[in-house]
Amino acid sequence: MMSRRGFTLIELLIVVVIIGLLAAIAIPKFSNTKEKAYVAAMKSDLRNLATAEEAFFYDSAKYTTSFAMMGNFLASAGVVLVINEATPAGWSATTTSLYAPGRQCALFSGDYLPVAPPYREFTRRREGMCFALDGGVWLHRHTMRGERMVHLVSADKERLLGLGRELGLRPEWLQYKPLKDPRTGIRVPAWHWDVWGERLRRLDGETSSGV
Repeated sequence: MMSRRGFTLIELLIVVVIIGLLAAIAIPKFSNTKEKAYVAAMKSDLRNLATAEEAFFYDSAKYTTSFAMMGNFLASAGVVLVINEATPAGWSATTTSLYAPGRQCALFSGDYLPVAPPYREFTRRREGMCFALDGGVWLHRHTMRGERMVHLVSADKERLLGLGRELGLRPEWLQYKPLKDPRTGIRVPAWHWDVWGERLRRLDGETSSGV
């Protein structure tokens, strides 16, 4: 009785197709996981900077832009940390990553907003949704009953609340509305502010002035 040896061409093609499908699913998820890790490092550096700034303020009654004066504070590998401004009234800083182009995190304390606005606009809705679901603040413009307004959208509730305080928005005005992640099809918890009128003019003023 002869035993069967090897695989037929059809069987090999089926295996190749299956491997291709698995790779198409796994590679984007792996890339997204790596990007989230880089963003987490940027946020962690800002939190550590806030601790260092407050310790310096406790001793000197002012904030500083000097990393050396904060015990030679160092950012994580690949993270570019910039302290934009620091006075006795407050400070602001931003981080970017060499490994996650286009991503930026910002933190501010006291009277200062980051030099880069703490939100981003996108021409494509999908890109804005992905940015918001990754923890950024997406500024989405639209018109309701002839009046200009914007949504400030994010999956990071605390970040939205901090921005709301700067705009004079009450916490109870923050609206909960899950978003469907276009990358996975899964609904993710998200929140948004509705901004119009004088607050929108202030927001547009900060955007145009770079404050």
